[in-house]
Amino acid sequence: MLATALLCLMAVGGVNANYAEKNGLSSKGLSFSVMSLECGETHCAKCYVDPGSDGNVYLNTFEVTKKPNKYQLNVEGGTHDWMVEIVQEDRWEPFRVCRESTGADAGITWTWNMCFEDFTSSGLTIPEECGEPVALYYSSVIMNDDSILGQQVLFCTKTIGDLR
Repeated sequence: MLATALLCLMAVGGVNANYAEKNGLSSKGLSFSVMSLECGETHCAKCYVDPGSDGNVYLNTFEVTKKPNKYQLNVEGGTHDWMVEIVQEDRWEPFRVCRESTGADAGITWTWNMCFEDFTSSGLTIPEECGEPVALYYSSVIMNDDSILGQQVLFCTKTIGDLR
């Protein structure tokens, strides 16, 4: 079952777009995905499995609620569990939360970055399949040979107004 979910995610999620080239690093190891949120009366959510660039499998859960205006992202599994929760008066107020860590293993050094932000400050081109953009999550690993692996995930509601 898990293998089927991973194959499905890899087949659907591998679109290289929207990543800007930074500091001379190529974007060829980066992917971009649009995740449609399932919405009810009070909240929208999406859960998905992510095959990490480190060989571990991660369960990602994103939820946004209407009252209170809350965004929550959980990344669980492997060696990097991470959770961020943002509660704010104005749903459309910009936010950005990032985490960075560095390490070394078998002579290879790496820098791992993870960010969660509102879509307005990202400068993204919003794809047609996105009804209304809600938030952006990205994760990347830069190795000592300047290779980079990572992903951007744009969370969207299926129709405009689902969170209003």
